[in-house]
Amino acid sequence: MLAFGVTLPLPSPGSLLGSAGVAGGQIVGTFFLLQALQSRNFAVGVAYSKTDVLQAALFEALVLGSAVTLGAGIAMLVATAGVMLISLKATQAGVRGLVGGLAHISAVYGLLSGAGFAIAIVSVRSAVLALAGSGPFAASIVALLSTLAMQVVGMGLFLLWREPGAFAVMARHWRVPVFVGLMGALGSICWFLAMSVQEVAYVRTLGLVEIVATIVISRVLFKEKTVLREVLGIVLLLAGIALLLNSA
Repeated sequence: MLAFGVTLPLPSPGSLLGSAGVAGGQIVGTFFLLQALQSRNFAVGVAYSKTDVLQAALFEALVLGSAVTLGAGIAMLVATAGVMLISLKATQAGVRGLVGGLAHISAVYGLLSGAGFAIAIVSVRSAVLALAGSGPFAASIVALLSTLAMQVVGMGLFLLWREPGAFAVMARHWRVPVFVGLMGALGSICWFLAMSVQEVAYVRTLGLVEIVATIVISRVLFKEKTVLREVLGIVLLLAGIALLLNSA
């Protein structure tokens, strides 16, 4: 506000409803992702959680009436296939295991996790569009602030109830999460701003490039090796993003 002279509007009922969807969707998505990670076929569960892009496109069409083109739909399928391959990485769960794993509870957890994140990302656009008259930057900031306020209060009360000692642990180790929080805040601002100017399905698919960045960073910082399946997944992911940019 001080740097750019922006006047932030008060949240409207529609934006608050959208922010509640974002806050709840992210919490639900994370909960089921953790359930998938704790299951026996965790790699399969994590892979199916990556269907959030396709589910977001479906929810956006149903809720906001905004359907993607055929070319964009194909691009999303290709990119999602790439991400699912990357998530399987060096595990024994190949493509056959991925299909066969549909009958396992881990796949259900993964799909529910993807649904939670998909609802959250569609709700971002809903919250921002409800404040569209204030300009994209101001609308994005207010929607994000509303979302974070709900999550802080909700999860804070939950921790007080279930793990009251967690606050003392956070206070002792505040230096580590400060950087994570700062990067998360900057990333969230960019997500919300992007959703204010473009449809969810396109933004979320393009955002999958973060996975490639993560792999590069892991190689540089932690010397992690890249397996063949991961390379094939990256190729598919980048091909899907290229197709999406060409069809947008």
